[in-house]
Amino acid sequence: MNISGGGNIEIPQTPHRIDNCSANIHNGTHHSGTAWSHHSPLSSPCPTCGSPMKMIRTEGNEMNAYHGCQPLSGIPPTKSIQVWIDDAVAQQSQPWRGSIPFKCHVIFGEKGDPFINTPLQDIDICKYLNGGVFKAKRLYFCPKTYPPPGQVPVNEADSWNKLKLDLGNASHSAGSPIVSNGGGRTQRSFKCQVVHRARESLATITDANTKHRGTSLINDALANSRGKMGLAQPRKRKIAFEGTSCKFNFDVKWDEYGYYVNLFRDAGNPIHNNHPKPVDLSVIPYSSRLLADETKKELQNVVDASRSHCVARNYALKSQDKYLDVAKMAYLSRKAEAGGGEHLDDISMMLEQFKHSNEIAYTTMSDVPLEMFEPLPPGDENRSPHDQASLHSTVTISTTKNEAGELIINRPSEDDVLSQVETVAKRTRVERKISASQYLFFSIAWIHLPVFRFFKLCPEVIWCDVTSHSNKMGYKLLTFSCRTSVNKQVVFMYIWIPNEQRISFRWVFSHAISQLVPAWLRSRVKFIMKDGDPQQRNEILIALQSVFMNAIEGGCGWHMVEQGWKDKVPGEKFFSTKNRMRWKKVTQHVKRWMYSWMKPGRIEDADEYKISKFLLLQFICSRLVLDAADGKMEVIMMILRFLQNHVFVYEHLYLHYMRKHIRHFDISHSCAHEGTNLGLKSHSASMKATMTLKNSSQTLALQSTIQAKKLGAMIHSDFVQKNKLWSNSPTASFTLSFAEGLIQAVYQRQQGYVCERIGERVFQVQYVSCTTGDDTHEQYEDGSEDKKLYSALPRFTRIRIVTVDDNNVMYCSCCRFECIGIFCVHQVVTAVEIYNELGEQFDGFTHHDVALRYRSDYMELAYNPLADKDIQMRFHELALADLKGPRLGAEIPSTMATHHPSKILPALDRLSNYNRNDIDLTIVDGMYCSDFVPECDESGTNHAEVNATFEAMFQQLQNVTSEESSQLFSAAISDAELPKMHASGTSVPPEMHYDRW
Repeated sequence: MNISGGGNIEIPQTPHRIDNCSANIHNGTHHSGTAWSHHSPLSSPCPTCGSPMKMIRTEGNEMNAYHGCQPLSGIPPTKSIQVWIDDAVAQQSQPWRGSIPFKCHVIFGEKGDPFINTPLQDIDICKYLNGGVFKAKRLYFCPKTYPPPGQVPVNEADSWNKLKLDLGNASHSAGSPIVSNGGGRTQRSFKCQVVHRARESLATITDANTKHRGTSLINDALANSRGKMGLAQPRKRKIAFEGTSCKFNFDVKWDEYGYYVNLFRDAGNPIHNNHPKPVDLSVIPYSSRLLADETKKELQNVVDASRSHCVARNYALKSQDKYLDVAKMAYLSRKAEAGGGEHLDDISMMLEQFKHSNEIAYTTMSDVPLEMFEPLPPGDENRSPHDQASLHSTVTISTTKNEAGELIINRPSEDDVLSQVETVAKRTRVERKISASQYLFFSIAWIHLPVFRFFKLCPEVIWCDVTSHSNKMGYKLLTFSCRTSVNKQVVFMYIWIPNEQRISFRWVFSHAISQLVPAWLRSRVKFIMKDGDPQQRNEILIALQSVFMNAIEGGCGWHMVEQGWKDKVPGEKFFSTKNRMRWKKVTQHVKRWMYSWMKPGRIEDADEYKISKFLLLQFICSRLVLDAADGKMEVIMMILRFLQNHVFVYEHLYLHYMRKHIRHFDISHSCAHEGTNLGLKSHSASMKATMTLKNSSQTLALQSTIQAKKLGAMIHSDFVQKNKLWSNSPTASFTLSFAEGLIQAVYQRQQGYVCERIGERVFQVQYVSCTTGDDTHEQYEDGSEDKKLYSALPRFTRIRIVTVDDNNVMYCSCCRFECIGIFCVHQVVTAVEIYNELGEQFDGFTHHDVALRYRSDYMELAYNPLADKDIQMRFHELALADLKGPRLGAEIPSTMATHHPSKILPALDRLSNYNRNDIDLTIVDGMYCSDFVPECDESGTNHAEVNATFEAMFQQLQNVTSEESSQLFSAAISDAELPKMHASGTSVPPEMHYDRW
């Protein structure tokens, strides 16, 4: 069965054409002789059988008709699905009739007592507006409930405020929210609350030169939404333009008999336009104007007791099922300031709550008495109860409640993970002296279905980690999270495990995930980020073979660098006072160097990585670093051993170039997930270490509900309000604001690139220079700026290869589309060059050329149990066959000149800020490999041999360090004198430039 908040979506494995109609459809023409026009509506009745028919525009702009209740025969091409979805989503923005159910007196006459022979009845006010189906003159509201204002000004009359409040609540519940806006002394006007008026922004005058807050994929930099420069810039607002506001309206007047809706001369307009009908009303924040005075006082008491507006918001959601913005609660607060039942144990109450919740799916593992287990094990039906108890006193079972609400109980098989747990259970009962008549609870994993929907939408990357101090029972909380396309991290699975032993993780990855996450969804996971827990990692490696078959693992760079350095290298207090600041700068630069290997655009192949590691070792072994370490050679040896034994050996877990072809969004650490675990405990409804399992689980459920509402409101805002003043690209009206910000960042970087055709469908793109004449602050792959003019990090010039396949899909050697799902600047430059050759202007790629996760209609409608099932099915098909790259919208002209390709130079020849003659990789030959193992003695160690090797390398690196390299090292970490050309105002030499992507 389907359950509220996240039912199953039935998607046929083999779509088929309807068979019960003798009329077949082919190429837009019904066999009965009825032709289907290209201008036919999207949905029409079948001319033969009368069943609903739908039209779809396929390749070549042909129209095909099919029965709306059945899917298309076979999976149609991606382009057909895209066009079908565009048409279906566009239909949702067509004008639609509102609804406001209310009790009124329907008056058809104009004279005499209006209430004679006109009883109070339940009607829909919208059916009477604009001369609707009933030609009434007035709709009087109950005069006893809403007496006329008399001589009191209408704004001060309690009856008017009550009527306005009740009308607002009735319209909001019916999906047609209204707001009282304007009118005059004799009437009040009600209009559409969503887009009831067009207005210009009074806060900021926007034009082509206005700079808005930037957008970044993996962080909020200085000029972005959290930086000081970004906060000083205007936000990217969405408002209604002139002519795009909703025309829904009606007027309420009053006389000596009471308040009434004016219907004279077909007054009012019941039709909403210029915005789609809400799919899910719960994601629309409740207006504070619709709250009763008693409710406002109650919420204010909550704020006073907790000193938190968030607590009052949570209380409103739990008590009245009304989601309020924190800003609305803060406004109300500022305005105000001028059991019975059978006793169960904690775990049983938690399980009962999960069992009866329509928004929770779970799987649990327990060792239970045999007599409580039904049905009996196979082969035991004929045995007596005494014999059964003697043979099987207890049994380990897994109880699963799926998304449909069905309970499934599994017994362990011989090679199942549950059989291994059963062995542990028997031993635990003996050690803890637990009788066979008692339940032994091990662990439980559960998902909150409204939040789990966001994992279905964005499943490419998942994080996992264990957090402690989450309850007083001693259970550990293992959480799984994903990054949504609105740049928000969300936890989609919670698991209570008794310990961090391998058997616990084995149950999680081999059983629990398989029970709660369907196979088609697990196949979409591409990247798993975790920390350094060896027990957890070993089980993840096993899961990669059978559970997440299309995913690779990644290691947290922060744990490797920051935590490893803290553990293996002395801190700044180990050094003299005069050198502490210098050593701090050295430490920051070494860490920054290692982080550069984990970021896009810095290191892109094995040779560049070898050179970068050589230069880092040369920097560490330089006289500059030795002096900053007070001349303590042992500190340099500690750093070298740390790099070799704790960093280089894990290079397959952190190197960006090894996974740039995987959709992982440049993720290099688990800090985002660490933040979610911290948020669980610092939330407005925080999870505390003193809570029971039941209370902790309730708190997590409440947090998940709030997170789902928050994300739903953000997505709904982008879906409804499509106008973006800060972008005019073809994708602006279809993508999320965050995604459009990333797209704009790509377009803004196309200056200074040169594209040449080198083959029939192959192009070379390389960076030449910035048109402004100042490219000293070039941007790397992730859009961040290099704050140091003379960074010691190596920079390489690169030539990008853009290819266009026979289907006009573009691929680039930088792999940015494969990594983040958005086209790169090299593909944009190539498209511009092709369009220029055709004599046309390239306006930009469309929303069909970005990953599905960035589209607002996909995030709003896909896997939404309240949305149209056909749309959900089409989106699901697209999600399973996501784009490989952007599509070129024009054919490559044969007149376009073909040039001789530029030679792709070795990495040493492409190094721009060092002299290649100063680099001798043979000095560290073998030590930059991840499998370097020094010779050992019988005890397994040979520290003398290792130290001798590192000391010899140290001396050789110092001998080959040139004066130019030493100056670059000094300028990178201190306030040493910069080169004379900079002091004299000379521009930066060409060898200091580097390709951004």
